Amino acid sequence: MSEPMAQDTNNEQQPISAASTRPTRVFGVPSAASIPVAPAPAPVQYVSAPREDWTWAPKPFLYDGTPDLLVLQNWIRAVERFLRTRDIATKKQAWTAYNFLTGAALDRCDVDPRLHPGLEEGSLSWLELKTYLKRSFTPGDALKRYRLQFYECRQKGSALDFITELDRFRTVLKLDEWLVLDQLERGAKPNVARELRMRRPANLDEAIHVALSVQEDVQTRCEDGGPFRRACKIGYLSRSDSFDRILVMSVPEPGEKAQIGDLDDTEVGNRTEELNEENIQDALDIPLPVVCRQLTVVPWRSLKCLPELSWTMP
Repeated sequence: MSEPMAQDTNNEQQPISAASTRPTRVFGVPSAASIPVAPAPAPVQYVSAPREDWTWAPKPFLYDGTPDLLVLQNWIRAVERFLRTRDIATKKQAWTAYNFLTGAALDRCDVDPRLHPGLEEGSLSWLELKTYLKRSFTPGDALKRYRLQFYECRQKGSALDFITELDRFRTVLKLDEWLVLDQLERGAKPNVARELRMRRPANLDEAIHVALSVQEDVQTRCEDGGPFRRACKIGYLSRSDSFDRILVMSVPEPGEKAQIGDLDDTEVGNRTEELNEENIQDALDIPLPVVCRQLTVVPWRSLKCLPELSWTMP
């Protein structure tokens, strides 16, 4: 009895061979344990792009109901810029603009039953609120007064400042392009207006380009120190008197930053003197920039050659 027990013990202690652990095949198909498993790929980490920060956008000023069309228009423009940069939802735009009202404007919106429920519920649009404020706080004669100011607008500083002022009137009054173009020519200083009449720009953009180029050309000549600076005087012929009267204007001294085209009417009058027929001969040697009808600038010709040229009177 002891011998079989010893044999069983020996069988249990024998190590398991590698052949016994080999996976079995069923009808030539390998088992699942024999198929190598590829390692799982590392999870892809998506990095979301940071949203653009609009906190730098300035908040519009509080509108207090001042009955001034320009003030109201500036507030509307500031609110629309704020709504656009902050990406305010359409339903919240009117309510957002309402929070920038104060004084009489705020009281008017609070007591009007047609506005306040719609503001809270989001059913009132920003366009409707804007129209309501314009009708409530724009004086009846505001458009007429600003239109008169537009026609009285004259260039007092640089051409760029004058163009900016005209564009402000155009935005408020919703003016046509040809009206602004006409006022640019009528209100500009003599050198700019003369260039606009000669070139006859087809649209407002071309007219603005011409006006700015004249200003830049005058400034460049004054700063570079060419013949324009060395000349002691510049003559302008009067259309009415032809050669009988010459208006002589002094050129800025070296180092002066003033531009001839930027002088106001008073300064031009102070620096202008009329020459009578007796002393025209003394002015014949004054160098003049001669402009012919073909828009060709003959830089420095004497008055003696003027009758020989085809002149375009300023």
